[in-house]
Amino acid sequence: MADNNDIFREFGESIQKSDINETEKKKIFDILLNMRNQKINLMITGGTGVGKSSTINALFGREISRVGIHAEPETMEIKSYELNDKITLWDSPGLGDGKKDPEHARKIVELLHRKDASGAYMIDLVLVLADAASRDLGTTYSLISDVIVPNLGDENDKKT
Repeated sequence: MADNNDIFREFGESIQKSDINETEKKKIFDILLNMRNQKINLMITGGTGVGKSSTINALFGREISRVGIHAEPETMEIKSYELNDKITLWDSPGLGDGKKDPEHARKIVELLHRKDASGAYMIDLVLVLADAASRDLGTTYSLISDVIVPNLGDENDKKT
């Protein structure tokens, strides 16, 4: 797979060769430069035992996040892992065991509300994992509809 520099170089070369006017080319190059320097924070969430930590391990190609055994959850706190200098993955506790769901939901909401030094919301993308073999997708639905969606952005963002 090509690295970020190769991708941005290819985009730049394609734009340079295009017959887009110079003003528009400059705008596109400015956007590409901003994207190249952007750091991405990705929260991985889902029910207990759906494979959040295993997904993180697969992305890294090695075990960096401990995986729970059977129905026993391993991740009890939100943990961050630097995939590279541009991508940080956030492993969150799973919901669905009942006892600790309110506490785990609170931790997820706190991370969704966290802002960076510039005042922008820190989490750029939320990946919700679900166990497709499970007949009970209520936990996933509740996580999305009751925890994640109501806590994305602020009221001014939602109006626009």
